[in-house]
Amino acid sequence: MWSISGLAILLPGTCAFNTEICLTAACSRWTQIDLYLCRLGNAIKMIEIRSIQNEIEFNDMLYQRWLVLRAPLGMPRGTEKDKYEDNAFHAIALWDRQIVGSARLRPLSEDLGSIAYVAILPEFQNQGIGTQLVQKLIAIAAEQNLKTLRVMARTNVMNFYNRLGFIAEGEPFDYLDLSHIFLYYKLPAALQLVTD
Repeated sequence: MWSISGLAILLPGTCAFNTEICLTAACSRWTQIDLYLCRLGNAIKMIEIRSIQNEIEFNDMLYQRWLVLRAPLGMPRGTEKDKYEDNAFHAIALWDRQIVGSARLRPLSEDLGSIAYVAILPEFQNQGIGTQLVQKLIAIAAEQNLKTLRVMARTNVMNFYNRLGFIAEGEPFDYLDLSHIFLYYKLPAALQLVTD
């Protein structure tokens, strides 16, 4: 067994995911990037995207949401939720039975839905988990026959939403002392269910 930066490494060709390092027989030298990319590939395969199933998961999701969105701003517990939680669809991303990402969808009107509280733990960001969560919410919105989705996003993540097809409307504004903007997504007619 070898060690890089204090992490145990098994022999080449084996995978030690619990140590977050995977080696292949193809390389004899390992860079931090190689090790990170291998961990990334393993983590993405093990992520489960689904709805909240019970009150314990709901409370765990609220804590995860607070850790990502409110704790870095010095805000207390309780500020991560609002009065709309009970009427919303909550999607979570699970890795090893732990909530590492979450997002919420709720109807604002018959045609308009709101995506909010998209939150991924920092160590799981930039791995496609946020994309999977938003795509799950888009699918749920289509099932609910919503025509448009709106998200109020921090301006530093606008490109993430643009890549998913959201278009910014209006000017940026301050919310919680951070710059935010509204973005909209038009659901393709093919995704919307036909009701008689």
